[in-house]
Amino acid sequence: MDMTDRGLLALVRHEGRVPGPYLDVKNIWTFGIGHTAAAGPPDPARMSRGMTADLDAGVREAFRLFRANIVAYEAEVLRAVNVPVEPHEFDALVSFHYNTGGIANASLIRLSKRREQWRRQCVIQ
Repeated sequence: MDMTDRGLLALVRHEGRVPGPYLDVKNIWTFGIGHTAAAGPPDPARMSRGMTADLDAGVREAFRLFRANIVAYEAEVLRAVNVPVEPHEFDALVSFHYNTGGIANASLIRLSKRREQWRRQCVIQ
């Protein structure tokens, strides 16, 4: 399952687009569309400071990283979620995970797994 175009656009709008490294509101080095070191290389803390002279190249790199990050986050959400979800629900789960990195430990996931176990027990009996 992939995020919908609407979900991707909402996430981009929420994150913003900055073609250079910056400190976010939690004092974490970030680049592009919410890319942090937690998502993998490159580490924004080690990037050259300031805006690139070629802003188009900076924007292209921001979107390239975003696309790569989203693929990884979608896969992690799919591994964590063991119940069917609607496309808009999947969008919300990926957005949550993109911002927190905590999908595997989220209460929602634990509760959905308990519900699925309960449902299976009812079907077996």
